[in-house]
Amino acid sequence: MSKLILHNDDINSATKVASALIKCLDYELPAAAQTILLAEGRGSIVIKEGDFIELFMAQNCFEELNINTELIA
Repeated sequence: MSKLILHNDDINSATKVASALIKCLDYELPAAAQTILLAEGRGSIVIKEGDFIELFMAQNCFEELNINTELIA
């Protein structure tokens, strides 16, 4: 099972990252806010697990928005 990881950075605002989570992975706003807080505290967080192709497409969505993610096969 593949994993898509969101990395915390000092470039993107929490609002931008929340919007990206909603757009790219259909997160609800409360889940996006909680994910951002966890990523800030831990430095990174798994934002989705599943099929590689599906996660690859989601990663491309984040890249278009300049949000730092990592896909682990």
